[in-house]
Amino acid sequence: MRKIFFISDNHFLHTNIIKYCNRPFSSCKEMDDFMIAKWNSVVTDEDVVIHGGDFALGSMPLARRIFEQLKGNKIIVMGNHDRRKRLTEMGFTSIRQFWYQNGILVQHHPNINDHPELYKECKIFLYGHTHTNEKFNIPKSKSMCVELNNYTPFTLE
Repeated sequence: MRKIFFISDNHFLHTNIIKYCNRPFSSCKEMDDFMIAKWNSVVTDEDVVIHGGDFALGSMPLARRIFEQLKGNKIIVMGNHDRRKRLTEMGFTSIRQFWYQNGILVQHHPNINDHPELYKECKIFLYGHTHTNEKFNIPKSKSMCVELNNYTPFTLE
């Protein structure tokens, strides 16, 4: 049965994110390999993954190689480090500014004023960008950042 997963802010190929976000890895390769394994441990080829942005930095050939190793039909909500041309070249099924379906609103920044009409009617608001447990006092919300979700895509079930 097809599932929908959520995740954001992998920052594949971004060596400095280890230091910036105190990630528990000794190298970028170790981090990337770990996140690829975590992703593929829960996602099947039939599943859909909604990525909340900031997918990868680094060279296009390396970013594409990581993308191709990840299971699932991948949709991305653009983050502040993403560029549409790169995302298209990687092969994302859909590239969006936000994603809304079945009462689930996904966007990169935790700003409910970006889409107040959708936020008002949504059941849950998922966001990325923050990388921390900082509380934004946003009712019915959850961070999709990898640091807060054991570097693993999650479902809402």
